Amino acid sequence: MPEFDAYLMVDWSASSKPARGSDSIWYCLLTRKAGRLSIDALENPETRYKARNEIREILRDSVQRDQRILAGFDFPTQQASLRRFT
Repeated sequence: MPEFDAYLMVDWSASSKPARGSDSIWYCLLTRKAGRLSIDALENPETRYKARNEIREILRDSVQRDQRILAGFDFPTQQASLRRFT
């Protein structure tokens, strides 16, 4: 039995202005159907607000359907903010 029913991967490399393409938010949702993984969503929302709402809805839906979902987020880090820890 697989450990997860769905996988959500999010690249939150976004500028503060609405954008699509490079340097913007991307996410991909894979779900297991008949024992195989399939892509249910590959999205590039143009705003952080839209991305947050779409991702929240995916997670809520998974919980309501009693699915086990693994969510991974790649948030950008700033070198300046890391310097204080070294």
